Amino acid sequence: MLDNVNNLIYLHKNKHREITNNNNKNVYLCIDENKAVFLDFEKHSIVAKNNEDSLYAKKKKIISLMDKHNKEMISKIYEFNEKIDCI
Repeated sequence: MLDNVNNLIYLHKNKHREITNNNNKNVYLCIDENKAVFLDFEKHSIVAKNNEDSLYAKKKKIISLMDKHNKEMISKIYEFNEKIDCI
């Protein structure tokens, strides 16, 4: 489920470390062309700027698919269907 092209964001090792340091809780994705924000369910955020801390496609269609895939995985894995306001 997670190994999917719609779940593909290359992160700099420092951003991976931030996620690991928060016990891999930052699973909720808020994304646009410029940044990806990874939130945990307590709204602790990790921001990865595209082309600086991360690398992913900037096309709106692809970003929309990534967002949709993330929400579906959150629902299936965590049975969480609420919308979190993105920062």
